[in-house]
Amino acid sequence: MTFGAPAFLLVSAVAAAAIGALHLITLREPRGTMLPTARFVPSGTSVVRRWIRRPTDGPLLACRLAAVCLTGLAFARPRPREPRVALVTIVAADRSDDVADLGAVADSARRWTGMEAADGSGAGARRRVLLVLFDSSARLVESHVEDSLARLAGPHVAGGVVSGMRHGSISTALVAAMQAAGRWRDRADSVEMVLISPLAADEEDAATGPLRAQWAGRIGVVRVAERPAPRPDRMARPVVDWPPDGRAAHTVPRVPADSVGAVVAGDVVVVAAFARPWRLDGAGGRVVARWSDGDPAAVERARRAPGSSTPGSCERDVAIPIPAEGDLTLRPEFRRLQAALHAPCGAADDPPPGGRAPLAWTGAGAVSPTRVAMASVGRGVDAEPPRRSWLGALLLALAALALLAELAIRRGAARRPA
Repeated sequence: MTFGAPAFLLVSAVAAAAIGALHLITLREPRGTMLPTARFVPSGTSVVRRWIRRPTDGPLLACRLAAVCLTGLAFARPRPREPRVALVTIVAADRSDDVADLGAVADSARRWTGMEAADGSGAGARRRVLLVLFDSSARLVESHVEDSLARLAGPHVAGGVVSGMRHGSISTALVAAMQAAGRWRDRADSVEMVLISPLAADEEDAATGPLRAQWAGRIGVVRVAERPAPRPDRMARPVVDWPPDGRAAHTVPRVPADSVGAVVAGDVVVVAAFARPWRLDGAGGRVVARWSDGDPAAVERARRAPGSSTPGSCERDVAIPIPAEGDLTLRPEFRRLQAALHAPCGAADDPPPGGRAPLAWTGAGAVSPTRVAMASVGRGVDAEPPRRSWLGALLLALAALALLAELAIRRGAARRPA
């Protein structure tokens, strides 16, 4: 038996001891004493508190102690001890629009999830395979894995704009894998990770490198084909969405808001203190400008011509706030930035993501779950909550029955004549 919150056991023990001590105190009338006169004795009932060796009201004491102890056990979250496994494999499968064939991702994931059923060795050598499906968020799947893989495919085109409805983020996958490894730190000897993804450039951000460094072991990579982004007509003029506050289309609030020192578009570099209240989604498009930390600052997406199935012009979402004060808009480099962002479709170059070197996915192999650092970043990771144990609900029900019995005993005692 294991406990998720053992501190409640100590709290219930202290409360039970206090209840037992109170039952050793009794209120009785004092011994009678002969007085020469009762003139100065106040009227009323006189009682004194005395300590006794044996507690009174045994049935009441038993019901109260049972209610307190059972409630403490329930809040301590008891759980039967599960058998320990030798190796936990966390398979992170990319379900974003950066993947050309989600069926290939599902097939690759099935090769790993099938190893758990194929391992029929003893309890000390068993393995467990967990599935993490990720795009801009992640979901940990521990049951009905085959059903989740069957539902992996989804829509990719919305309206007339060829854009990614589900942006891939390797950082989100790493965070979900670390959380899953932390949940198995008391039940597994070692843990490893397998990443199934096209490793597209827009799936990496400034947090990917530090998160990869926190995973001390090897990360196996199964690279699948990347969905090619549609190319617009290079002679068409773009539709530029560049509001002064930087709140362009496909932006979400940046939590927390921060600032950055430069923006890069091709060979144009503008150095200034830019506030960044918005985060731009680069999925399904081509990044034409980046912040100095590698996050997209402007993204070009192809637009379909009316009545045509091929891309025509393009639209550019620019999340670069224009300051109302200062001389930034008068500087030559900012004017060159404006010209680059208003250039014909397909003319702007995609700058490298902050000049970062390719990540080293190889490592020392499987590691202990306790060595995997628990990361906390401002991203939505909707991992499945731990399954609740039926034992806690049963203990609370028994505690309620003990309280009802205590109430019945007190009412019965009150009805009896003194």
